[in-house]
Amino acid sequence: RISFEAHPGVDLAVQYYVNVGNAGALAELIRGGGVPEHTAIIDGSLVPDVDAVAAAADMALRAKGCGRVATRTMGSELVFCLSGSKHISEALRRFGIANPDCTQVVVAWFEAKGTGMDMGDAAEAESFAEKVQGERSDLANLASNADLKRIKKYYKIQEQELAVGTLVDSVVFRIGAKEYL
Repeated sequence: RISFEAHPGVDLAVQYYVNVGNAGALAELIRGGGVPEHTAIIDGSLVPDVDAVAAAADMALRAKGCGRVATRTMGSELVFCLSGSKHISEALRRFGIANPDCTQVVVAWFEAKGTGMDMGDAAEAESFAEKVQGERSDLANLASNADLKRIKKYYKIQEQELAVGTLVDSVVFRIGAKEYL
């Protein structure tokens, strides 16, 4: 669980799955509206660390608080904020699980207690996460399974930048500064 200092009472639950065999079926559920609105399904190979998901979730919560949510649901807003793109459809296609061959999935959902924010039912999100046909893995394994080439390409990270900082630093910076880049 990730808690947010700027958003008391709101947590983000995050689960990581590998060897996923039903990405295509999960993508169909997303397209058909079968995913709880506060739940995000993310291509795990594009998440270098859980800090990137936390930064994106914070951006999504800030957008909701300001009434500037760009997408229809908080789950899709989280995926959009995670991407390096300002184009919603491109962000959801790249960072969601549009590819039926996706074998790594991150499932994340917001939980709010006593905040007045409608974040849906946590049990509903947990029940949805059980539909992922894969092995649950520790979040620490994200880094070793990340597709570095695609991450560098999508976030436009140059080798010179990595000489002075980490890949995770570069990704988190781009998430936080997305609206200004």
